[in-house]
Amino acid sequence: MLGKKGDVAVIIILIIIIIVVIVWLISLALRECRQDNDCEEDYYCDSDFTCNKIPVIEKTTTPVIINRDYSGLAKYFTFLGLAVIIGAIILKFKRSKKETGLTKKLFKRDKKEARFTETPSKPAKKISRDSAKTYVLIGAIAGTLIICLLALIVLILS
Repeated sequence: MLGKKGDVAVIIILIIIIIVVIVWLISLALRECRQDNDCEEDYYCDSDFTCNKIPVIEKTTTPVIINRDYSGLAKYFTFLGLAVIIGAIILKFKRSKKETGLTKKLFKRDKKEARFTETPSKPAKKISRDSAKTYVLIGAIAGTLIICLLALIVLILS
């Protein structure tokens, strides 16, 4: 059986397995400890299987005082709230100016068409758009007021 060429691969694999087992047994033998009980009284066994001294954590008697200053955060939220209100007001006036110019053009067209049709057309969505804009503006102002109130509460508590 040893005279065949196919046996060389089997022999090499067996030699590699034997070497791996020997290295594993040597690493087991070189371990200083396996459990904490194998070490001395004030030592512990770590993941490298060596005994290390247990660190003693000393408690400090002085209290640690942490000062938290939220005034910068409150100022930030106040400015953010005011910016939202100002932006909503600016958008409201810009859109209303654009729509008035646009509606004037539409009314001129409607008047020209009214000569032929005899019934003037009315802008049906103008009221709903204005009320929607009003609700958006009220919502923006309410949200900003809530942010400002939270900022004031933070300032008072800090």
